Amino acid sequence: MNFEAINEEQLLFQFAINKIKVPPRGAKRTTEHTELWLIQKFISTLNSFNKLTFPLILKNRERPDFELIMNGQSSGIEITEIIHPDYAKAMTLPEVQGNAALVDASLFKWGTPKKSLAKLREMVSRTELTGTPWMGNAVEKEFVKSVIDTINSKHKKYTNGYKTFDNNCLLIYHNQSSPFIDYNNVINLIHESLNNYWDSTGFDRIYIHKNNKLLGFIKSNNFVYNIPS
Repeated sequence: MNFEAINEEQLLFQFAINKIKVPPRGAKRTTEHTELWLIQKFISTLNSFNKLTFPLILKNRERPDFELIMNGQSSGIEITEIIHPDYAKAMTLPEVQGNAALVDASLFKWGTPKKSLAKLREMVSRTELTGTPWMGNAVEKEFVKSVIDTINSKHKKYTNGYKTFDNNCLLIYHNQSSPFIDYNNVINLIHESLNNYWDSTGFDRIYIHKNNKLLGFIKSNNFVYNIPS
């Protein structure tokens, strides 16, 4: 996706004519589907909170995935998704299509070992919840661990051949199913975990798309935006 917009009206028109529909997992969904859908949501959210400067140019590229040019400055945007690979695979299995299928997200907590295909088929065929529940703020701690692990992994790749820009952003799509999240708790925990990160030559801005929220982190601040529907 490449386009220019001299004002908000043109931006909304570009999104209208390039509306992205993401197929379900197992139905020919590609990484490109997710990335294009996510960048539209991201820019739409920034626009809703008056964080864009027109005219602007968006360029689809590689390493990082997008370049956003505004006000004479370029921002590189790298996109990545957080989801347990077994959970992603489980959601494509034929057994999940049955009305009685119950995919227990607690069986796919971040960091749990990879399971065989036969085991996954057995797990998604269950009709009752069998996993260990989250207690206290375990949901928030697991969420934060998945985010920090992903940032560290992407940081290594970023410092090994990515082009750098005036601003360098990591946009994370947190697509792992989980119970209700206390976003205030999550923001505080991530903020603390990133205290030393900003001293490195890594990303300048980190954004996390979770459900209808966009969490943002920079060295001196953090914030949360509601994502437009």
